[in-house]
Amino acid sequence: MLKLPVTSRYRRNLNAEQYRKLLAALSAAKANKSPYWNAVTNNCNHFIGELAQAVGLKVPGQFQVSYAFVPALKELNEGAVAGTGGASGEHRAAATPRS
Repeated sequence: MLKLPVTSRYRRNLNAEQYRKLLAALSAAKANKSPYWNAVTNNCNHFIGELAQAVGLKVPGQFQVSYAFVPALKELNEGAVAGTGGASGEHRAAATPRS
């Protein structure tokens, strides 16, 4: 298996409701019995974008190179949720491209 370096990361604290929505989005993705990969219409950016939207984050345009998507996601959402500095009951979520 080819091992590629992780080029970027973006992590956010999630409250209980956001975490529930994230788990529901993951369950829906797993339930998709005919997933397909397509460089233009269904790639790792789309997957990350769907999960980000599920927890209420803004999502950049998905037609860009994968290594630019996560930094653009971070730029759009940095500071969007104030006061989530690790309070009890919050969960960590990370967006790391799979391509």
